[in-house]
Amino acid sequence: MRRTSSSRRIWPGARRSACGGSASGRWTTSAASGEANPSSAASADARPGRRAPPFDIAAVIAKALDDGGPAEGARMELLTDPLGGSGQSPRYLRIAQALAADIADGRYEVGGMLPTEAELCALFGVSRSTVREALRRLTVLGLVSRTQGIGTRVVQRHAKSTYIMSAQSVDRVMQYAAETELTLQVIEDVVADKELVATIGGVVGQRWLLFSGTRAVPRDEQGTFCHTRAYVAGRYGAVRSSIGLGGPPLTTPIYQAVCQTYGIAIGEIRQTMRAEAASPDDAALLNVAEGSPVLRIVRHYITTDGETLEVSVNTYPAGRFEYSMRLRITPAGAP
Repeated sequence: MRRTSSSRRIWPGARRSACGGSASGRWTTSAASGEANPSSAASADARPGRRAPPFDIAAVIAKALDDGGPAEGARMELLTDPLGGSGQSPRYLRIAQALAADIADGRYEVGGMLPTEAELCALFGVSRSTVREALRRLTVLGLVSRTQGIGTRVVQRHAKSTYIMSAQSVDRVMQYAAETELTLQVIEDVVADKELVATIGGVVGQRWLLFSGTRAVPRDEQGTFCHTRAYVAGRYGAVRSSIGLGGPPLTTPIYQAVCQTYGIAIGEIRQTMRAEAASPDDAALLNVAEGSPVLRIVRHYITTDGETLEVSVNTYPAGRFEYSMRLRITPAGAP
Protein backbone atom coordinates (compact mmCIF):
# COMPACT_ATOMS: atom_id res chain seq x y z
CA MET A 1 0.00 0.00 0.00
CA ARG A 2 1.41 3.40 -0.98
CA ARG A 3 0.24 6.39 1.06
CA THR A 4 -0.31 9.59 -0.82
CA SER A 5 -1.28 11.84 2.09
CA SER A 6 -34.38 -14.96 40.31
CA SER A 7 -38.39 -16.20 41.71
CA ARG A 8 -40.23 -18.42 39.26
CA ARG A 9 -39.78 -17.14 35.74
CA ILE A 10 -42.08 -18.39 32.96
CA TRP A 11 -41.72 -17.19 29.39
CA PRO A 12 -45.04 -16.64 27.61
CA GLY A 13 -45.98 -19.52 25.34
CA ALA A 14 -44.02 -22.13 27.32
CA ARG A 15 -45.40 -25.59 27.90
CA ARG A 16 -44.02 -28.15 30.33
CA SER A 17 -40.50 -28.77 29.13
CA ALA A 18 -38.68 -32.03 28.86
CA CYS A 19 -37.27 -31.57 32.36
CA GLY A 20 -39.94 -29.62 34.19
CA GLY A 21 -41.88 -26.37 34.24
CA SER A 22 -45.43 -25.65 33.25
CA ALA A 23 -47.47 -23.08 31.40
CA SER A 24 -49.68 -23.03 28.35
CA GLY A 25 -49.00 -22.58 24.68
CA ARG A 26 -47.10 -24.40 21.95
CA TRP A 27 -43.32 -24.54 21.47
CA THR A 28 -41.31 -25.39 18.42
CA THR A 29 -37.66 -26.33 18.05
CA SER A 30 -35.14 -24.65 15.78
CA ALA A 31 -33.62 -27.29 13.52
CA ALA A 32 -30.36 -25.41 13.32
CA SER A 33 -29.78 -24.69 16.98
CA GLY A 34 -31.91 -27.21 18.85
CA GLU A 35 -33.35 -24.41 20.99
CA ALA A 36 -36.92 -24.22 22.12
CA ASN A 37 -38.81 -21.29 20.61
CA PRO A 38 -42.31 -20.05 21.38
CA SER A 39 -44.81 -20.01 18.55
CA SER A 40 -45.49 -16.37 19.38
CA ALA A 41 -43.03 -13.62 20.27
CA ALA A 42 -41.89 -13.71 23.88
CA SER A 43 -42.61 -10.72 26.05
CA ALA A 44 -40.82 -9.50 29.15
CA ASP A 45 -41.18 -11.69 32.22
CA ALA A 46 -42.64 -10.38 35.46
CA ARG A 47 -40.83 -11.32 38.63
CA PRO A 48 -42.50 -10.39 41.94
CA GLY A 49 -40.52 -7.80 43.87
CA ARG A 50 -38.07 -7.11 41.03
CA ARG A 51 -38.01 -4.58 38.21
CA ALA A 52 -39.02 -6.12 34.93
CA PRO A 53 -36.68 -6.27 31.90
CA PRO A 54 -35.31 -4.94 29.59
CA PHE A 55 -31.98 -5.74 31.19
CA ASP A 56 -29.30 -3.11 30.61
CA ILE A 57 -25.93 -4.83 30.35
CA ALA A 58 -24.19 -1.44 30.43
CA ALA A 59 -25.65 -0.91 33.90
CA VAL A 60 -24.13 -4.20 35.04
CA ILE A 61 -20.72 -3.12 33.76
CA ALA A 62 -21.10 0.25 35.50
CA LYS A 63 -22.05 -1.54 38.72
CA ALA A 64 -18.96 -3.72 38.38
CA LEU A 65 -16.80 -0.63 38.08
CA ASP A 66 -18.50 0.95 41.11
CA ASP A 67 -17.76 -2.20 43.08
CA GLY A 68 -14.05 -1.87 42.41
CA GLY A 69 -13.78 -3.27 38.91
CA PRO A 70 -14.34 -6.63 37.25
CA ALA A 71 -12.58 -9.70 38.51
CA GLU A 72 -9.26 -10.57 36.90
CA GLY A 73 -9.12 -13.40 34.40
CA ALA A 74 -12.81 -13.59 33.41
CA ARG A 75 -15.07 -12.10 30.76
CA MET A 76 -18.50 -10.52 30.46
CA GLU A 77 -20.49 -11.10 27.30
CA LEU A 78 -22.30 -7.99 26.09
CA LEU A 79 -25.72 -9.22 25.03
CA THR A 80 -27.68 -6.59 23.17
CA ASP A 81 -31.22 -8.01 23.09
CA PRO A 82 -33.45 -7.43 26.15
CA LEU A 83 -34.55 -10.56 27.94
CA GLY A 84 -37.69 -11.78 26.25
CA GLY A 85 -37.50 -8.89 23.80
CA SER A 86 -37.01 -9.09 20.07
CA GLY A 87 -36.14 -12.78 20.11
CA GLN A 88 -33.16 -12.24 17.81
CA SER A 89 -30.65 -13.53 20.34
CA PRO A 90 -30.68 -17.29 20.95
CA ARG A 91 -32.70 -18.26 24.02
CA TYR A 92 -29.72 -19.76 25.81
CA LEU A 93 -27.91 -16.40 25.59
CA ARG A 94 -30.84 -14.61 27.18
CA ILE A 95 -30.98 -17.19 29.97
CA ALA A 96 -27.24 -16.77 30.56
CA GLN A 97 -27.77 -13.02 30.63
CA ALA A 98 -30.53 -13.29 33.23
CA LEU A 99 -28.47 -15.59 35.46
CA ALA A 100 -25.41 -13.34 35.12
CA ALA A 101 -27.58 -10.42 36.25
CA ASP A 102 -28.81 -12.41 39.26
CA ILE A 103 -25.23 -13.27 40.18
CA ALA A 104 -24.15 -9.63 39.84
CA ASP A 105 -27.09 -8.57 42.02
CA GLY A 106 -26.07 -11.05 44.72
CA ARG A 107 -29.17 -13.20 44.42
CA TYR A 108 -26.84 -16.15 43.93
CA GLU A 109 -23.92 -15.61 46.28
CA VAL A 110 -20.29 -16.48 45.59
CA GLY A 111 -19.69 -19.98 46.90
CA GLY A 112 -23.36 -20.86 46.64
CA MET A 113 -25.06 -23.14 44.14
CA LEU A 114 -27.25 -22.26 41.20
CA PRO A 115 -30.52 -24.16 40.81
CA THR A 116 -30.20 -27.61 39.27
CA GLU A 117 -30.65 -28.10 35.54
CA ALA A 118 -34.14 -29.48 36.15
CA GLU A 119 -35.05 -26.47 38.27
CA LEU A 120 -33.75 -24.07 35.63
CA CYS A 121 -35.75 -25.91 32.98
CA ALA A 122 -38.87 -25.32 35.06
CA LEU A 123 -37.86 -21.74 35.85
CA PHE A 124 -37.45 -20.71 32.22
CA GLY A 125 -39.71 -23.25 30.51
CA VAL A 126 -37.00 -24.53 28.17
CA SER A 127 -35.26 -27.79 27.34
CA ARG A 128 -32.29 -29.25 29.21
CA SER A 129 -29.98 -28.71 26.21
CA THR A 130 -30.80 -24.98 26.24
CA VAL A 131 -30.09 -24.74 29.97
CA ARG A 132 -26.80 -26.61 29.57
CA GLU A 133 -25.64 -24.21 26.87
CA ALA A 134 -26.56 -21.23 29.07
CA LEU A 135 -24.54 -22.70 31.94
CA ARG A 136 -21.65 -23.38 29.59
CA ARG A 137 -21.65 -19.70 28.70
CA LEU A 138 -21.51 -18.72 32.37
CA THR A 139 -18.57 -21.09 32.79
CA VAL A 140 -16.77 -19.41 29.89
CA LEU A 141 -17.41 -16.08 31.61
CA GLY A 142 -15.67 -17.43 34.70
CA LEU A 143 -18.78 -16.76 36.80
CA VAL A 144 -19.47 -20.39 37.71
CA SER A 145 -17.80 -23.80 37.86
CA ARG A 146 -19.56 -27.09 37.20
CA THR A 147 -18.88 -30.45 38.82
CA GLN A 148 -20.67 -33.60 37.72
CA GLY A 149 -22.84 -34.99 40.49
CA ILE A 150 -22.56 -31.81 42.57
CA GLY A 151 -23.91 -28.97 40.46
CA THR A 152 -23.05 -25.43 39.42
CA ARG A 153 -21.26 -23.22 41.94
CA VAL A 154 -20.90 -19.42 41.72
CA VAL A 155 -17.21 -18.49 41.82
CA GLN A 156 -17.33 -14.70 41.25
CA ARG A 157 -19.82 -11.91 40.71
CA HIS A 158 -18.26 -9.94 37.89
CA ALA A 159 -16.20 -10.57 34.79
CA LYS A 160 -14.14 -8.80 32.19
CA SER A 161 -15.84 -7.78 28.99
CA THR A 162 -15.92 -9.63 25.72
CA TYR A 163 -18.02 -8.13 22.93
CA ILE A 164 -20.51 -10.58 21.42
CA MET A 165 -21.68 -9.71 17.94
CA SER A 166 -24.82 -11.48 16.76
CA ALA A 167 -25.45 -10.58 13.13
CA GLN A 168 -28.32 -11.99 11.12
CA SER A 169 -28.95 -8.85 9.05
CA VAL A 170 -27.50 -5.56 7.86
CA ASP A 171 -29.42 -3.85 10.68
CA ARG A 172 -27.53 -5.91 13.26
CA VAL A 173 -24.21 -4.91 11.72
CA MET A 174 -25.30 -1.27 12.05
CA GLN A 175 -26.25 -1.90 15.69
CA TYR A 176 -22.69 -3.11 16.31
CA ALA A 177 -21.43 0.35 15.32
CA ALA A 178 -24.02 2.05 17.54
CA GLU A 179 -23.10 -0.04 20.61
CA THR A 180 -19.37 0.68 20.30
CA GLU A 181 -17.16 3.71 19.71
CA LEU A 182 -14.63 4.08 16.90
CA THR A 183 -11.79 6.50 17.66
CA LEU A 184 -10.02 7.48 14.45
CA GLN A 185 -6.26 7.96 14.41
CA VAL A 186 -5.63 8.12 10.65
CA ILE A 187 -7.52 9.47 7.62
CA GLU A 188 -5.49 9.39 4.42
CA ASP A 189 -5.53 8.59 0.72
CA VAL A 190 -3.85 5.33 -0.26
CA VAL A 191 -3.11 3.54 -3.51
CA ALA A 192 -3.50 -0.23 -3.44
CA ASP A 193 -0.41 -2.37 -3.85
CA LYS A 194 -0.29 -6.16 -4.16
CA GLU A 195 -0.34 -6.68 -0.39
CA LEU A 196 -3.44 -4.56 0.09
CA VAL A 197 -5.20 -6.14 -2.90
CA ALA A 198 -4.57 -9.57 -1.34
CA THR A 199 -6.49 -8.39 1.74
CA ILE A 200 -9.38 -6.31 0.39
CA GLY A 201 -9.54 -7.16 -3.31
CA GLY A 202 -9.69 -4.69 -6.15
CA VAL A 203 -6.75 -3.96 -8.42
CA VAL A 204 -3.24 -2.63 -7.97
CA GLY A 205 -3.23 1.13 -8.36
CA GLN A 206 -6.82 1.58 -7.18
CA ARG A 207 -7.33 4.63 -4.96
CA TRP A 208 -8.97 4.35 -1.54
CA LEU A 209 -9.66 6.70 1.35
CA LEU A 210 -8.48 5.00 4.56
CA PHE A 211 -10.09 5.55 7.96
CA SER A 212 -8.10 3.75 10.65
CA GLY A 213 -8.67 3.59 14.39
CA THR A 214 -9.64 1.54 17.42
CA ARG A 215 -13.02 0.42 18.65
CA ALA A 216 -14.12 0.05 22.28
CA VAL A 217 -17.25 -0.45 24.37
CA PRO A 218 -18.25 2.69 26.30
CA ARG A 219 -17.26 2.60 30.00
CA ASP A 220 -15.34 -0.65 29.57
CA GLU A 221 -12.06 -0.45 31.48
CA GLN A 222 -10.53 -3.08 29.21
CA GLY A 223 -10.43 -0.48 26.45
CA THR A 224 -9.79 -1.34 22.81
CA PHE A 225 -11.12 -4.63 21.50
CA CYS A 226 -10.80 -3.98 17.76
CA HIS A 227 -8.40 -2.41 15.27
CA THR A 228 -10.52 -1.12 12.39
CA ARG A 229 -9.38 -0.05 8.92
CA ALA A 230 -12.14 1.13 6.61
CA TYR A 231 -11.21 1.62 2.94
CA VAL A 232 -13.74 3.78 1.10
CA ALA A 233 -13.60 3.70 -2.71
CA GLY A 234 -11.80 6.77 -4.02
CA ARG A 235 -14.79 8.05 -5.97
CA TYR A 236 -16.57 8.63 -2.65
CA GLY A 237 -13.71 10.63 -1.14
CA ALA A 238 -15.86 13.70 -0.46
CA VAL A 239 -17.13 11.93 2.65
CA ARG A 240 -13.88 13.10 4.25
CA SER A 241 -15.53 16.48 4.84
CA SER A 242 -18.12 14.93 7.18
CA ILE A 243 -15.73 12.69 9.14
CA GLY A 244 -12.69 14.27 10.72
CA LEU A 245 -9.93 13.56 13.22
CA GLY A 246 -10.07 14.97 16.71
CA GLY A 247 -13.84 14.82 17.07
CA PRO A 248 -15.90 12.55 19.34
CA PRO A 249 -15.75 8.78 18.69
CA LEU A 250 -17.94 7.55 15.84
CA THR A 251 -21.07 5.59 16.74
CA THR A 252 -22.42 5.31 13.20
CA PRO A 253 -20.93 3.21 10.39
CA ILE A 254 -18.63 4.99 7.95
CA TYR A 255 -20.46 3.44 5.01
CA GLN A 256 -23.67 5.03 6.32
CA ALA A 257 -22.07 8.48 6.10
CA VAL A 258 -21.04 7.70 2.52
CA CYS A 259 -24.58 6.61 1.65
CA GLN A 260 -26.04 9.80 3.11
CA THR A 261 -23.50 11.99 1.33
CA TYR A 262 -24.06 10.42 -2.10
CA GLY A 263 -27.69 9.32 -1.84
CA ILE A 264 -26.93 5.63 -2.38
CA ALA A 265 -27.81 2.47 -0.46
CA ILE A 266 -26.14 -0.76 0.62
CA GLY A 267 -27.70 -3.85 -0.88
CA GLU A 268 -25.33 -6.55 0.33
CA ILE A 269 -22.52 -7.20 2.80
CA ARG A 270 -19.99 -9.94 2.06
CA GLN A 271 -17.58 -11.02 4.74
CA THR A 272 -14.74 -13.42 5.34
CA MET A 273 -13.19 -14.43 8.67
CA ARG A 274 -9.81 -15.96 9.29
CA ALA A 275 -7.40 -16.54 12.16
CA GLU A 276 -4.07 -14.74 11.78
CA ALA A 277 -1.09 -13.56 13.79
CA ALA A 278 -1.06 -10.01 15.14
CA SER A 279 0.98 -7.60 13.04
CA PRO A 280 3.20 -4.97 14.70
CA ASP A 281 0.43 -2.37 14.21
CA ASP A 282 -2.19 -4.74 15.65
CA ALA A 283 0.03 -5.52 18.64
CA ALA A 284 0.59 -1.86 19.46
CA LEU A 285 -3.06 -0.82 19.13
CA LEU A 286 -4.61 -3.87 20.80
CA ASN A 287 -2.01 -4.17 23.57
CA VAL A 288 -1.09 -7.76 22.68
CA ALA A 289 2.13 -9.48 21.76
CA GLU A 290 3.22 -9.38 18.14
CA GLY A 291 2.39 -12.73 16.53
CA SER A 292 -0.34 -13.56 19.05
CA PRO A 293 -3.61 -14.98 17.64
CA VAL A 294 -6.19 -12.55 16.30
CA LEU A 295 -9.44 -12.87 14.36
CA ARG A 296 -9.55 -10.85 11.13
CA ILE A 297 -12.97 -10.06 9.62
CA VAL A 298 -13.06 -8.41 6.19
CA ARG A 299 -16.40 -6.98 5.05
CA HIS A 300 -17.25 -5.72 1.58
CA TYR A 301 -20.15 -3.26 1.47
CA ILE A 302 -21.83 -3.49 -1.92
CA THR A 303 -24.28 -0.89 -3.20
CA THR A 304 -27.61 -1.78 -4.76
CA ASP A 305 -25.91 -1.11 -8.11
CA GLY A 306 -23.33 -3.80 -7.38
CA GLU A 307 -20.36 -1.48 -6.73
CA THR A 308 -17.96 -1.85 -3.82
CA LEU A 309 -18.44 1.21 -1.63
CA GLU A 310 -16.23 0.23 1.31
CA VAL A 311 -14.07 -2.62 2.55
CA SER A 312 -13.48 -2.82 6.30
CA VAL A 313 -10.75 -4.87 7.94
CA ASN A 314 -11.48 -5.53 11.61
CA THR A 315 -8.93 -7.25 13.84
CA TYR A 316 -9.84 -8.70 17.25
CA PRO A 317 -7.49 -10.13 19.90
CA ALA A 318 -8.17 -13.55 21.39
CA GLY A 319 -10.60 -13.48 24.29
CA ARG A 320 -12.10 -10.05 23.61
CA PHE A 321 -14.62 -10.72 20.86
CA GLU A 322 -17.04 -13.44 19.85
CA TYR A 323 -19.09 -13.64 16.67
CA SER A 324 -22.45 -15.38 16.94
CA MET A 325 -24.70 -16.33 14.06
CA ARG A 326 -27.74 -18.51 13.60
CA LEU A 327 -28.12 -20.81 10.58
CA ARG A 328 -31.53 -22.26 9.77
CA ILE A 329 -32.03 -25.50 7.86
CA THR A 330 -34.50 -25.38 4.99
CA PRO A 331 -36.20 -28.77 4.50
CA ALA A 332 -35.68 -30.43 1.16
CA GLY A 333 -38.32 -29.37 -1.34
CA ALA A 334 -39.19 -26.17 0.52
CA PRO A 335 -39.49 -23.04 -1.69
